[in-house]
Amino acid sequence: MCSRLIPDYLPFRAFLTYSTGFAHIAARLAIAAGFMPRLAATLEAIMESLFTLIVWGTAIAAAPATRTNWAGFFASTALSAAAWSLARSYRNAPWSLASPKIGGPEN
Repeated sequence: MCSRLIPDYLPFRAFLTYSTGFAHIAARLAIAAGFMPRLAATLEAIMESLFTLIVWGTAIAAAPATRTNWAGFFASTALSAAAWSLARSYRNAPWSLASPKIGGPEN
């Protein structure tokens, strides 16, 4: 069953529901395992922010007087801010495992 949070105007709603769920799980496992945490945290923050804008932004535009939409928007905004804060905490970590160390000793 497709999520009713995904707006009707977006195509492939079932695919979007499952793929974003998988991406959230993959990003969180990568962060917890320390596998490219900077990249995973940054992508998670981008995804959370897009979710806030696409899902809750359109819900508020469609029904601005509905409290549930505003509550969802503010909760999602808080999650986005937390995700960006986590991504920022990895600012000194390399983007990937293959990132060269800049300014290190030469062999």
